[in-house]
Amino acid sequence: MLKNIIIEFMKNKNQKYSIFIKDLKSNETCTINQTQVVPSASIIKLFIMAKAFQLACIGKLNLNDRISISKNDRVPYSILYVLDETNTYTIRDLIILMIIQSDNTATNQLIHMLGMENINEFTVN
Repeated sequence: MLKNIIIEFMKNKNQKYSIFIKDLKSNETCTINQTQVVPSASIIKLFIMAKAFQLACIGKLNLNDRISISKNDRVPYSILYVLDETNTYTIRDLIILMIIQSDNTATNQLIHMLGMENINEFTVN
């Protein structure tokens, strides 16, 4: 049913897409164009956020800890690039900026702090 709705919605769009949806309770999956290679864009930001919250829940990360960001680490056109007056932000602030504003400076800092290998190994417990 869901697969048919998505296919119908996308049929007249000139877009490359690949979809994988899994219901974690029933283990049912819906896949469309699963072998189609497409850029993931900002999808990784969801996993960065999830890994940070997971670590916070088990006491390995404090979302109120402050992170210092140097001028050299700021990505042009990001919110944090413009905010010159402050160079420290809470981890919570970085997550919010990463998700709401799609801030790439915040994203890069969180990747550096959490480690790409840890983010890639994220699983739901």
